[in-house]
Amino acid sequence: MDPLAALTTALNLPADSPEQVQVLSQLSADLEQQPASIPVLVTTFLPNVVSSKDSAFKRWVIDLLHFGVSRSSLTPEVKLQMATQSLESLLTLLGDPTPASLKASIQCLANVYPLIFRASVVNRVRGPWDAVLQAKNRIVMLFQNAGTSTGIKISAVKFIQRVILVHHRGITDPRLQNKGDPSISLVPPEHPFINAKEMEHEGSQLLKEFVTVLYTSNNPEIITAILNSFGAIIKSRPSTITPLVKSLVVWTPKALVGQSASVIKTLEAARKRNQSAPPDTDPQMAKRIRTDGAVQDPNASPRAPSASTAQILTTFDFTSLPVNVVTDLVIASLKAVSAEKLNSAVAAYRVKYGPPPSAPEPSTSAVQVKQEEVVVDPLKVELDEDELQYEPERLNQDLDLEGDEQPGAEGGTEDAEGGDDAALVPLRLVEFDLPPPRMLTEEERSVEVHQALKRIRGCGEETTVMVASSDEGPPTGRSIRGLPSSEAWILFMVRLATRGPGAGVTSNTAIDEDGMDVEHDDEETSDAKGKGKDVATSGGASSFHSDKIRQMLCDFVMEDFPARLRVATIWMNEEWFNDTIRTERDPNWQPQYDIWIRKLLAAQMHNIDGKDKTLTRFLIDLPSLPSNALFLLRDICTDADIMPVGFNSLRELVSLRPPVRSEAMKILLDLTTHPEKVTRGAAIITVRRWVPDHQPMDDMIRAFALRMLKRLETNPKVEPPQLGLQPAPESGAILEPASTENAPAANGSVATDEDKEDANPPDDAMTDVETSAPTEDVDIQMTDVTIQPAITNTPPPLVPLSSDVGFSSYLSDELEFPVEKTVVLQHIELLLALSVKVPDFLDDLFQAYGQMDSSVQDAIKELITQLIKTLGPNNGKLLTLLRTFPYGAESLALRVLAILTENGRPTPPLVALVKSLIAERQLDPRFLITIIGEMDKADIVRNIPRIVGMLNGKPEERDMVRKVFSNIVTEAPSGASTNMPRVRQSERLAPAELMVLLHESEKEIGLKSTIEAIGICFSMTEVFRMDVLAVVMQQIVDEPTLPTLFMRTVIQAVTTYKNLVNFVTTTLFSRLIVKKIWTIPALWEGFIRCAKITAPASFGALLQLPKDQLREVVDKQPSLKSGLREHVLKKAGSKAKVAAFLEVFGDAPETNPSEGPSAAVTPGA
Repeated sequence: MDPLAALTTALNLPADSPEQVQVLSQLSADLEQQPASIPVLVTTFLPNVVSSKDSAFKRWVIDLLHFGVSRSSLTPEVKLQMATQSLESLLTLLGDPTPASLKASIQCLANVYPLIFRASVVNRVRGPWDAVLQAKNRIVMLFQNAGTSTGIKISAVKFIQRVILVHHRGITDPRLQNKGDPSISLVPPEHPFINAKEMEHEGSQLLKEFVTVLYTSNNPEIITAILNSFGAIIKSRPSTITPLVKSLVVWTPKALVGQSASVIKTLEAARKRNQSAPPDTDPQMAKRIRTDGAVQDPNASPRAPSASTAQILTTFDFTSLPVNVVTDLVIASLKAVSAEKLNSAVAAYRVKYGPPPSAPEPSTSAVQVKQEEVVVDPLKVELDEDELQYEPERLNQDLDLEGDEQPGAEGGTEDAEGGDDAALVPLRLVEFDLPPPRMLTEEERSVEVHQALKRIRGCGEETTVMVASSDEGPPTGRSIRGLPSSEAWILFMVRLATRGPGAGVTSNTAIDEDGMDVEHDDEETSDAKGKGKDVATSGGASSFHSDKIRQMLCDFVMEDFPARLRVATIWMNEEWFNDTIRTERDPNWQPQYDIWIRKLLAAQMHNIDGKDKTLTRFLIDLPSLPSNALFLLRDICTDADIMPVGFNSLRELVSLRPPVRSEAMKILLDLTTHPEKVTRGAAIITVRRWVPDHQPMDDMIRAFALRMLKRLETNPKVEPPQLGLQPAPESGAILEPASTENAPAANGSVATDEDKEDANPPDDAMTDVETSAPTEDVDIQMTDVTIQPAITNTPPPLVPLSSDVGFSSYLSDELEFPVEKTVVLQHIELLLALSVKVPDFLDDLFQAYGQMDSSVQDAIKELITQLIKTLGPNNGKLLTLLRTFPYGAESLALRVLAILTENGRPTPPLVALVKSLIAERQLDPRFLITIIGEMDKADIVRNIPRIVGMLNGKPEERDMVRKVFSNIVTEAPSGASTNMPRVRQSERLAPAELMVLLHESEKEIGLKSTIEAIGICFSMTEVFRMDVLAVVMQQIVDEPTLPTLFMRTVIQAVTTYKNLVNFVTTTLFSRLIVKKIWTIPALWEGFIRCAKITAPASFGALLQLPKDQLREVVDKQPSLKSGLREHVLKKAGSKAKVAAFLEVFGDAPETNPSEGPSAAVTPGA
């Protein structure tokens, strides 16, 4: 079956119809047999379906990609190429709301990850590797998210298994190594961006994540998937055998209490598949797996350990297990032992070692184990207030009553005689009153609190099973009030700081279990005080303790911020929530959230790593982001070493946090005008990804780019914004609406004058981090953000339009002319970068160009070079713009044409466009120069006068015309080089033709420009040689009308080439005398001057002139008189002729009276 024909048939069928599904299924079967067409189909259709809604065709394309990169017979090179080209589409699919598409993309990435890893190690190309790392982080977060569906989590398990395999070293024996199994063993130590140690650490953390879920999850499907993934890991990664085997040995699915027997059997089967340990496993451990590795049904009765188990337990090192695992083992062992055996063991121990000194022994019956009781998690026990009260009298009465009812109280002797236990007397408590506690000093109390918190966090870090790192979230498991059980210590410390004693609670206020304030009346309060119940007060000493606890918590977090990110996040969320409920109850409450968030950020500033994403995750998880934090990110973006952290954080805030999107985008756009090229370029790359498909960011970026362009206009055409502006009744000026004074701010409150003053905090707002309290307006609103109307429904308070156009903190309010090129680049670099994706921006650039200063125009003509080269001569938008560019943008259009043609011949559409422009408009002759190489001879002759007419004495135009002459003449000068395309040989002009054409067109061109053009020709001595000039003069002199500049050219020719003197004085002068050149004053003056230059060779021709003209020559050039006289006397002709010439020269001889006037001879006769 032809794949293309089958695919066409499927697409023509109704979408999602059974017929279409059948055709696609048959096509998939054919492609699995002949997979050569898969890469072409995938790379063609995948980018088009990723953003579409769910359909059978979309699922078919994704499944085809999955087959191509995993099970197909394609070569590894083809698979890698297909995977690389599909990365961007797979990243987009990770955000697809359809579970089927999301699962399929994760499965594809599981096969793509090893391919990209191997290619990145070998080729050292960073782009694809960064993309798969981004995908990895998203998938891990999906796995850790408690709200993710089971199917997606199972797909994520497969992906994480592949990551673990890649991030652990493979088999070291080269004979057993599999070349198709990449691992970090391939990474060389000097690799520029892949760190093997960091990857190995991350792999270990992900493996711990699996073990954590194995112990805490109550989802049998997830546990089965993890158990199945362990087989490949243990088999191919020997370094994981020990930790995994130890975890499997002690694991019991106690979290699955209540599951059916079939589920337990399924888990047991999954575990048995991992029981065959590899050869290098510890023998005792392998035996333990074989004998006691079966999964125990948590619903069944506990069984006693076998003899082999007991033998192994005597040699097993329990110190290698976590404390909580050991605790579970002890409890499970006690449940498995009957009461009789336990009592016997205790009695035997006392017989052998004696009873403890001065301690009464309890009765035998006091030790009772009820197997039917269910072990209750102590963290889930909620105690009433009565249970918290300490009442010794009631406790003594209860114990006395229990002691009287003990059957062993009277029969203790018989029991002792029976040898069952030693004589045991029941424990009886006497009345005892606790002495009053000693009041501790402030210092002692601080020490006690500090030590207690230190113990809590020490035990918490030791027993927790969570993975706290910058790239991983909390583990999913059974939660207690929103947190996993292992994180209860974090919540305790945080609430001790925020809501514990001294947290600022009023005397009649307490906090209930849900974190809400509960009012007590005076009677309840006094009763609580009488019973010793602590009631928090707002006194200075208590507040001092609360701040100290917070500072201790802050110091603890900052010791290792990446590892304790979870603690910091929980703490800040708790502070924010506490401030919220406190402010509702007490308007005078002093918020703590802003104070401590600033302290954390300021402390972290000194420890930021450019590659660390911890700060980004921290800011994303905050419930509210103060503006000072955004200013801090702006400062980070200007530091080259840690710049990626700032831009990544701002990008994520814009994408994921709509409440701060306006402020974050304002900072990013502001940085696109930064004077430093590196910072400006990073900001442009960050914002460019949202254009043109991501709203509302796209509109915000476009508006800012156009405002920056408008700032460069000398006389900007200001257009009023659409939001809330009304023209004044008389002047028509743009004014603020009358309601602006009390307009609602972005947070819904009324913006006062005080708020407006606080709306623009100084740049150093984050430097003073030790302030005791924030300002009253915590959530600072940036009312001067000009892009805010694009993303909010309520328009912000408007500012005068003149100050709103093109606002940037890195640009001066007024341009200083002439404007420097660097300043122009700050304004338009963003727009030029966006024009690659959206060429429509060029319309705005051409419209504004005519309103700009000449210095700005010169800079723009230079700065657009790379953009025009990128778009190329075949870009439809560019060709349309060149056809319709507005008045005033001619020089910019000419520059575009020059860029498009400087390294090759213009394309036929471009030639046709320029010819039509020249025919329709009166354009600069430079437009003709760009296509001169594509003209025929007739066009060249017709347009040469226009090209030469642009000469104005400037070197730039002179060089341009010289290049044109070099390209259109028959013979190019030797050594001449030009980027301009050469005219076809058949269409070129002879040098003499060009020179004659210049003389004939002198009136059309202009005398001054023609003189300069003729001078250019004379400078091209390789082309316009002496013989060429002789031909030119001969052709011109034969014309019926002589050009005005002819004699000037003759003088220039004889001055340049002395050998032309004889030709000029004999042939040329004679022809000119015949034409009565003296009748043309301008030429006659040139003739006389040329005669002087060529004397004495010109004397013979001068004597051919009539008497009056000869006398005029002598009168105008007296220096010729003596030479002419000598020439006449040398010739010694007839005396009458000599006398006639001498009379013209003013030396007339004495004449005979008999000789009449008729005897005189006229010169030139």
